Amino acid sequence: MPTMRLALNLSAETAARLTTAAVAAGCSPEELARRIIERSLAILCADQALSDFRSQVAQSGISDQDLDALLDDLREQVWRECSRGTRSL
Repeated sequence: MPTMRLALNLSAETAARLTTAAVAAGCSPEELARRIIERSLAILCADQALSDFRSQVAQSGISDQDLDALLDDLREQVWRECSRGTRSL
């Protein structure tokens, strides 16, 4: 898998915060920065993937309460199907 090498110009304050956080996480500042970038990109990709869904929900006029109930019902249905072995995740 190809890799990318980055050089970052961080303020002294940001560098110190990164170093402190890395020590607390038990890794190097470089490893923590990599993890943060990967996690941030995963969140960004999820946000992009859900943007159409969010638009459709907004246009539908469904209330937050009704949407919560719908999603709870769907989650319960999937759980029942998985429990019976008629669906796998």
